Amino acid sequence: MMAGMGAWGSATRRVSAVYFALALGGILGALWVAHRFHHGAAATAASLLPTLAPLFLSWVTFRSGAERAEEQPLEEIAEHLAQAVRNQWETEVQVRRVNDPHPMTVRWRAAPDDLVESWPLLRATAGEWPGELGSVPEEWANSSAELEGSGAEITRVFAGRVPTQRLLVLGGPGAGKTVLLSRLVLGLLHRRMTSAAGPHTSAVPVLFPLATWNPVRQDLYAWMAERLALDYPTLAEPAPKRYGQIDRARALLGRRLILPVLDGFDEIPTPLRAAALSAINEALPMGHPVVLSSRVGEYREVLYRVDVRAGRRFGCSTSPTVC
Repeated sequence: MMAGMGAWGSATRRVSAVYFALALGGILGALWVAHRFHHGAAATAASLLPTLAPLFLSWVTFRSGAERAEEQPLEEIAEHLAQAVRNQWETEVQVRRVNDPHPMTVRWRAAPDDLVESWPLLRATAGEWPGELGSVPEEWANSSAELEGSGAEITRVFAGRVPTQRLLVLGGPGAGKTVLLSRLVLGLLHRRMTSAAGPHTSAVPVLFPLATWNPVRQDLYAWMAERLALDYPTLAEPAPKRYGQIDRARALLGRRLILPVLDGFDEIPTPLRAAALSAINEALPMGHPVVLSSRVGEYREVLYRVDVRAGRRFGCSTSPTVC
């Protein structure tokens, strides 16, 4: 459930709507009883007069709350989501005892070159994107080997060293992929919160378990919007009117205010993995930050079971190991 004023406003509207329905039902019931048992109409109406003011106030509260929700800035909705995601993963880390008694150390190194695009191509592609003006930031890694690191460094690696901000996290069972992803999510949220440019300037990282996605039946955006609405119910409410007749989840995705962290590519049924990888690349092409995790063998099998055309490989990758 999302925290903050967005959730409070939603609860207030629900309470107002329930009160209005109960009060209106009470008035109609009293009028029916007066008619049924031939009570005096004047006396009945007089007894109901004190309920009209609260009834009116509950209706006004409901309507004003709904209007405020419809016009709430999308950036503010994203900020409420960021708070909810942060609370969720801080709790998850405690439940999994990742830092008890000491933080689990996850180290990683660059994955084999045959699983990803060439590093010079990635740097050249990112350097030509609109807004880069032909410049190449100094913090960009010069080779995939410079991605090597451990622990909380994953945030700096992803946000600063990876030119395309497209990261593939590969590893065997128990290698620490989920631990690494949780640290990345929390690290990006902290970076977003403390950014000098303000929290509204970057997307909110959200982890999506891929096991529930069927790429043949549902496109990636529709599935992510559905997951957002289920996991954070206020995102199922209508988006501000200027974004059209869509819910908040689709509005956030459409404005690139969600950074998808797609966990468990190997948990997608084997016959669907090739379609899933193609769908991810089509829905989130170069220029759209995204993180994807998978076991090594399952990912390699998909690449070499189909033609590895340009763009089939996901981007740069790391291979984590737990120490």
